Amino acid sequence: MSFLSGDTQAQQQGYREDNWLRDIFHPKVKILIDNKLDIPLAILCHSENENPGNQVIQPGQTYLSQFHIYGFLILGPTVYCEMRWGPSSLEFTAYDGWQDRNEVKGLYYL
Repeated sequence: MSFLSGDTQAQQQGYREDNWLRDIFHPKVKILIDNKLDIPLAILCHSENENPGNQVIQPGQTYLSQFHIYGFLILGPTVYCEMRWGPSSLEFTAYDGWQDRNEVKGLYYL
């Protein structure tokens, strides 16, 4: 199963993209949802700080990456983000690289 980044391509394959993460993380972070089953399939992460291309997070996996996170002024400009699938939610933790590790946690209920 391949996950494509274009909205039109995703719809043609029976997926839709929920872009709720764009306000929190990098604008190119998306969640793909199956149109028929209405369940999440994967997270697409495209970080300009790392190798080009999409990193796919499937259920049961954890992804740790560097992002520039908007809206969290407590965090420094380089922020680490860990996302993983829970049984009924997508959990994410964002934290900076400072020694005291300022941290923001969030939960997206499916």
